[in-house]
Amino acid sequence: MSSDPQWQTAVTSTFGKSAPGKGMLLLMPEYRPDICRTIADRTGAAFFDFRREVMQERKTLAHQVTLEELTETLYEEADKGDVLVFNVESLLAVKPDEKRQAWLTDFTTRKWNNRILLPLAIFQQEILAPESTIDLQDYYFHEQTLISRLAM
Repeated sequence: MSSDPQWQTAVTSTFGKSAPGKGMLLLMPEYRPDICRTIADRTGAAFFDFRREVMQERKTLAHQVTLEELTETLYEEADKGDVLVFNVESLLAVKPDEKRQAWLTDFTTRKWNNRILLPLAIFQQEILAPESTIDLQDYYFHEQTLISRLAM
């Protein structure tokens, strides 16, 4: 029996068995940067914060980042190796429902250069490809400490 909490075993097992070039949605019960960093570490994936690295430089015009730019950024990051791309929902939240849903479907069916994990805490009801998900909604997570929140 693994010493990892059950959720870590579920992620590393499912991610490890997924095909190279697969886009997978990580269904989170809440917004947890600390858990996502742990998942990146455990899976050997790079951690890429889309909001910090792409949207923040646009400041008040961040909502103008297109879904095509998001896809291009994901290709660039996946070229480097497996990656967990965090805070994509901050962009998806400002897009029309039908465009967001189409992009999420495209993400899971598109062939990437390496595996990509995309955490979702808000738009889980819009997932049309459950075979491309790792569902962590029913797992228990220890409460995030104030120190770990401040460190994010």
